Amino acid sequence: MLACKAFCDANAKQRFLGTLDAARGQATRAPWRFLGEICKAEVSAVPDARFMSAPYFALDRIARAIGDPAFVPIEVPLPALGINGVGFDLASSPLTSPDAGPAALTVDAGQILLGSLPIAKLSAIGLQVSGEYPGTQVEPKALAAALTTRELAGSSIALLAPSGLAATRIVEVIGAAGGHDLRLAVASPGPRGWTLPGTVPISLTAKLGAGGTGRTSIRLTLDATALDAIETAKATPRADLLRAPVTIAVDRTATVASLAALLGALGDFDVKAAVLIVPAAPPPGKPAGAKPPRAHP
Repeated sequence: MLACKAFCDANAKQRFLGTLDAARGQATRAPWRFLGEICKAEVSAVPDARFMSAPYFALDRIARAIGDPAFVPIEVPLPALGINGVGFDLASSPLTSPDAGPAALTVDAGQILLGSLPIAKLSAIGLQVSGEYPGTQVEPKALAAALTTRELAGSSIALLAPSGLAATRIVEVIGAAGGHDLRLAVASPGPRGWTLPGTVPISLTAKLGAGGTGRTSIRLTLDATALDAIETAKATPRADLLRAPVTIAVDRTATVASLAALLGALGDFDVKAAVLIVPAAPPPGKPAGAKPPRAHP
């Protein structure tokens, strides 16, 4: 740290070293946050210190050592963190594309936020961070119009949500998006301590209150584990999976994590699009999937 000229003054050094021992081996970035809050632009912690960590500090020092790139600017994706330095626990998937955004929808149980994923550009004065994340709140009825103004030609929109969120919430949001190319964001490997958003490369649309997308569509029922849906997909001829958009019937127990697992399995079969639906709830007192009683002669 001394060789890298990490400390802008004695106070920064004291605060960093004073919290270092307690932070060793722990999932905390407290020493780096203190460094960023005190030294600010001298460690690229502007406009705030949300990204401060060991990898971020190393990139800052590399950028200053390189200077301005002579040809192509060097850009690095950053974790999707709110101003408090915390991001969602993104689901994992067996199939992940590193491409995400730049447009991003962030969804939880109570709100929808539209912004752009953060990116750091290396320069002679450190890291220049761009991106408006998590962005501004959007009401469901205004979502399709907002995406029309934000979406870039030829790019998909990353949909970020906590892994434990009910997948039915995702269906609601996608249904309000007006057919835009939305792709579920999942955790992508990054430097130690970083979780970068990637996406499952399957375009998602939704039909609210619909029972399916046509006779030629394969229908899979997604529950909390996704195991039955994945086994059904594996047993389905590949040509049938690719003939029409796969319909995924999302039940009330399904989560974002189980949706990510199923989409990853479908991606292995080169499925490029899926339609999400929520089946109608059975009448009170009648279990899902129950058949009417047989009439006696």
